[in-house]
Amino acid sequence: MLRSIIIVGGGPRGLAVAIEALPYIDQIYIVDSKPGATWSATSTVADFELRSPVSFDLVTYSANNRHYSLSNYLYTEDMFTTDQLAIETDPRRIKRSQMFGYLCWVKQKLQQEGVQFLYDDVLDIRDGQVHLKQGAIITADNIVLAQGTKERDTPSYLLPYKPVSNLDILNKDYGRLLIVGSGQGAFDIAHYLHSKGVDIGIYITKLPKIHQYPAPSYNIWGPRTALGVYCNCLSSVEAKRRYIASVKAWGPSITPNNEYLLSSVPIYRDVPIEEVMIKYDYRYVNRTGVVPINTLSIRPDEVDRDGRVLNSQIYVTGPLAILSDGPRVNSIISSSTAAQTIVRSIINASI
Repeated sequence: MLRSIIIVGGGPRGLAVAIEALPYIDQIYIVDSKPGATWSATSTVADFELRSPVSFDLVTYSANNRHYSLSNYLYTEDMFTTDQLAIETDPRRIKRSQMFGYLCWVKQKLQQEGVQFLYDDVLDIRDGQVHLKQGAIITADNIVLAQGTKERDTPSYLLPYKPVSNLDILNKDYGRLLIVGSGQGAFDIAHYLHSKGVDIGIYITKLPKIHQYPAPSYNIWGPRTALGVYCNCLSSVEAKRRYIASVKAWGPSITPNNEYLLSSVPIYRDVPIEEVMIKYDYRYVNRTGVVPINTLSIRPDEVDRDGRVLNSQIYVTGPLAILSDGPRVNSIISSSTAAQTIVRSIINASI
């Protein structure tokens, strides 16, 4: 067995790597001041409805680890599948609060298996060492960056107005609000507020596209899903880049479940923002997208098809690993295949 690995980030992707690494690595550290915090009740709307349990599973495509599956946690029964069509057409739904419970359950199981959680933030990573905010320095044979994403900086055109946060939405009552954004996150929050009777509008700079579930849809792309499996089958870097570019060209998308909003609420485009804000008490919810957390300022072209940062023992899972993780790198469903790729690469490099 290999000696040690440090995973920076205790969210879904970090936990997925730890699950895959357990049989092969002696010592596993996960560094995160608040593991899974972005899924907690203080960070998100607890009863948001998500897609099926299979698509939010940390061990999708990982048959040996099905005892860590979300369906096992929710229903104590095995609903494991590797059929992409079955995953995308599964009619069941879960809520964000259930997903947070699942992440806590996985964390507890990993701790029972000997995984050490270090509740701290990373200041620096150099020479195989992770320097923590509270002063500790941790050394390991390999480091995996699984830090996920953060919200984009607020666009300058919104700065004069009053932002409304997730906590505000949970703890305050609003008669009307403007949601800014055209992606899935914007339409999710719009659906939630609309269901609560809030008078909402959606301000967009790009026309949202539909019928991409997850995106693009199985019916359009057939077995060529954008979740990394097909992307990994391509033989050349150039072929992968062309594929990724073609998927990105689809632009933002919303699920069919939220499509009704396009005809149910006002959609503002090519209208001066100041004219729209007047109608919503100058209050808005910012859902203009996310960007990768990039502690080491890594460029995507520095990450190879195994998720490894060139000329290092550092691996990346998520938005910076487009070659190994496919275009849908923000989708939790791809966390399992990315974790398997990383762990396999670490094992091969040690032989």
